[in-house]
Amino acid sequence: MIRSRLEQGQTRRIAAALAALAVACLAGLLFFLNPEYPRLYPPCVFHHLTGWHCPGCGTARGLHALIHGRLVQALAFNPFMVAVLPFLAVAGARGLRDALAGGPPKTRRLTPAWAIWLLAGLVGAFWALRNIPWFPFTLLAPHRL
Repeated sequence: MIRSRLEQGQTRRIAAALAALAVACLAGLLFFLNPEYPRLYPPCVFHHLTGWHCPGCGTARGLHALIHGRLVQALAFNPFMVAVLPFLAVAGARGLRDALAGGPPKTRRLTPAWAIWLLAGLVGAFWALRNIPWFPFTLLAPHRL
C-alpha cells in the first residue's frame, strides 16, 4: 500500500514534468513557426467545410502573436482565447505544483458546475457572434491589423 502510493506520486511527478516539457516545446514551435504560413499546422476543418469560424479559429495565430508580445494582434485573432488564457495558465500552474509536490491526488472538484455551464454558454455565444457578418461582430472574426 505504501509502495503503491510512492509509485503513484512518482508517476504524477513524471507526468507533470512531461506535460510541462510538452507545453514548452509547443511554445517553442509557435515562437519559431508562424501559423499564418502553414507548414506543420493543419487547417481548421470546421472553417474549411462551412466557411464559418469556430471558437478556436485564430488561436494558434493569437498565441504566436502573444509569444512575440503583440497583445493587440492576438486580440484581433481570437479575443476569447486571450481572455481565457490567464485562467488556464493559473490552473495549469496549480496542477503542476500539486503534482510535483507529490502526495495523493486531490479529489475535490476544481470548478463548480455553474462555472462549467457559464463557460459553455460563453463559448457558444462567442461562436455565434463571431459569424455575424455585420460590424461590430466582424471584429470577432480572426483578422490582421
